[in-house]
Amino acid sequence: MSVRHEIENVLAQYAIAYDSGDLGAVEKIFAPDAVFTMNIADGAEVGPLNGAEEIMGLYRGASDSHTGQGRHITTNVYVEPREDGTVKSTAYLLVMNVAGGELSPVTTGIYIDEWARGGDSWQLTKRHIELDRPY
Repeated sequence: MSVRHEIENVLAQYAIAYDSGDLGAVEKIFAPDAVFTMNIADGAEVGPLNGAEEIMGLYRGASDSHTGQGRHITTNVYVEPREDGTVKSTAYLLVMNVAGGELSPVTTGIYIDEWARGGDSWQLTKRHIELDRPY
């Protein structure tokens, strides 16, 4: 399997795990020393959060505050393998939510990620999210 397909698979695993509430699986996608930052369209900034444990604190809080069923849709994935064996990827994000039978867009954004091999899979070493709308 190509590096591009491997990264796309991990991005899909991340979205499916998060949307199904499997935060343990989400945590495994982050390297132990990963760094997370986020800019939100309203000017709010998150991070840097250092390490998977600190990052997952944010994810747990966000997950607890959601109502309905969220779906993270990742598209337009661009993968850049680097000479040192790491990878940079950029992907568009669309978050949808279904609550009370109503489907609504929540936000769009961009994932800017850096990856390294962690055992037999790729792990996020750095994730930056640019959200186009706060939620």
